[in-house]
Amino acid sequence: MGARQATYTFAPQERLRGERHRLLSFFQFLATLVLIGLFVLTAIGGVILYKEYRFYLKLRSEVDSLGYQVTVFDQELHRLTSQEEVLKKAHKLGLHTPRPEQIVELQLR
Repeated sequence: MGARQATYTFAPQERLRGERHRLLSFFQFLATLVLIGLFVLTAIGGVILYKEYRFYLKLRSEVDSLGYQVTVFDQELHRLTSQEEVLKKAHKLGLHTPRPEQIVELQLR
């Protein structure tokens, strides 16, 4: 019997392994791009959220300030329109309660 010689080539497996490697590299690159995109969007969202929060705090402080001013002005209005204050101003201007003969009564028919 003669010796037989068998030759094996692994080229198809090498080519398949290379394609798998390229496919895996592509998906790793794609996953990296997606993660970078998510990171950028998160960072931008954080900056926007921070600016909106600062704007909210500024508006809130202005609303509180305006509420305080409304209270002060309301107190000043009540003080200036009180009966005692009006009587003092009328006395200072020389005004008095009208006498009965100074009152004119109108009747509409």
